[in-house]
Amino acid sequence: MAPSVFPNELWINVFEELKNPADLARISRTCRKFHRLSLRTLYKRIRWTDPRHLQNGLDFLRNQPALSTVPRSLTVAISREDPRLTDIEQLSRALAIVDHVGTIQSIPHTTQWFHSVVSELSTTIGRYPILLASLPLHAAMVDLMSTFTELRELTFSGMQLPDSWYNIIQGFNRLQTLRIEYCTVPATSPTVPPVFENLPITELVLSGLTSNREPRKELRLATARNLRVLRFDWTAYVFNLFVQEDATIPAHLESIEVTFPQQKNWQAFNNAESLLSQRLASFLALCPGVTSLTVKNHVGSFELPAGALPLLRSYRGPMGAIVKQLKHCPLHTLDVRDSSGSLRSFIHELQAIASDHGDLQDLRVFAYQWDNEILRAIVFHFPHLRTLQVRYSHGSPSDDTVVSMGPHFFEAKKLPHLRVARVFKSKSSPGTRESSSAGQYLQLAIHFNRHRPDMLDSWQGPLFVQREYDEGDTEPEVNGVPLGAEIEEDLRESIIAWNRYCPNLREVQLLPGFVWRRSSEADSWCKR
Repeated sequence: MAPSVFPNELWINVFEELKNPADLARISRTCRKFHRLSLRTLYKRIRWTDPRHLQNGLDFLRNQPALSTVPRSLTVAISREDPRLTDIEQLSRALAIVDHVGTIQSIPHTTQWFHSVVSELSTTIGRYPILLASLPLHAAMVDLMSTFTELRELTFSGMQLPDSWYNIIQGFNRLQTLRIEYCTVPATSPTVPPVFENLPITELVLSGLTSNREPRKELRLATARNLRVLRFDWTAYVFNLFVQEDATIPAHLESIEVTFPQQKNWQAFNNAESLLSQRLASFLALCPGVTSLTVKNHVGSFELPAGALPLLRSYRGPMGAIVKQLKHCPLHTLDVRDSSGSLRSFIHELQAIASDHGDLQDLRVFAYQWDNEILRAIVFHFPHLRTLQVRYSHGSPSDDTVVSMGPHFFEAKKLPHLRVARVFKSKSSPGTRESSSAGQYLQLAIHFNRHRPDMLDSWQGPLFVQREYDEGDTEPEVNGVPLGAEIEEDLRESIIAWNRYCPNLREVQLLPGFVWRRSSEADSWCKR
């Protein structure tokens, strides 16, 4: 069938569903029409992470002025050469410079083996670039960026920011999301302080900033008056702008995410824990419109002024002192993690939360060690839940516990409004990464004990493997027999047994990576 049978809009929708850019590139070479249509999808999201690839594609984009209005998302991770190379920590590992004609020249302090190393370099974004762009190549990149007039999302990552980065940003009149992550701020501060109040951005991310000077002017990006979502870490102390310099809080700010160092690293900051924590509290007191707050890692104790965060509906972060400070907030969603590792302390914290927020509708907890008492405490103290999620990093519920979760914990008499129940082992605990060659399963013994006890002795692998089941993973096998589908069927049978006790339940998750859903009480459970 000829491509002309279908309208262009339909083909573009089909191309946008392709997840692999390589597939789209192949389609663009099949005929002239597909080439013309697929280019608009192929260049909607651009990533410049390697000066070699940038140089190869630069002339093409220059000769296609019609494509200047196509890009909606741009990620830049290419630093320019700098005579102060050894003084800039982020560029200290660079080996070579790529010029505007594609020639790769070694940096004087590198050894002669750089040619073989450069040929095998990955284009993955990192905090320490290996290849730098020459000044002409970098200038050409900046000039080309300025032509992307319809850009909605801009990310600077793992690079030294250009000296004129603030002029670049102000040239995008439709920009909505700006991310500056793990970047080095230019050593020279702009002569005329930039004014960012009129920036159109609604989401700002500032994290991992390094500089030989205080990045105060860079932090003023947070004063954009249309800002709704603000994410920053301890290297970008945005709250000082509003606490110490009396900057105006964006009127529409509704979501804040702040990342502090891990607890073990606070000791390197010379008693800064209490100072930064209290300044955060003072900042939050100035944000009456915030409805969502996320705190990552450890935050010291502080005291919120009375009446702070009157509209806060969602909190995600560690349990403890900060949750107690939110007792007067109308919380609807709570996503907390236990950092103590003690079951007694965890249950005590849940009781304290219930005394202030007993009508909570969405509760998500992360426990270090699985214990049935966690579910019992939640069911007893939070009878109004509509969504419940329990993640854990060690241990697992027994086969009998999985089967009895419906009648013993999720039944309509105890949780009459519950519609979503998720209980599964997390692929990694906060701050750690665990991996295995197979996908993660709740408990292989569920299958072995029921159907194949004879194979339990022949199983040579771990009973619990701890990485999320990805599309490319192979299912675990025993004697060459894949077990994934059979284990899933066992879990489905367990969930079906819950039906008479949990008629309102619509979604269940017992393994990471997929859920079981049904649209009504009479519907069948289907894997999604």
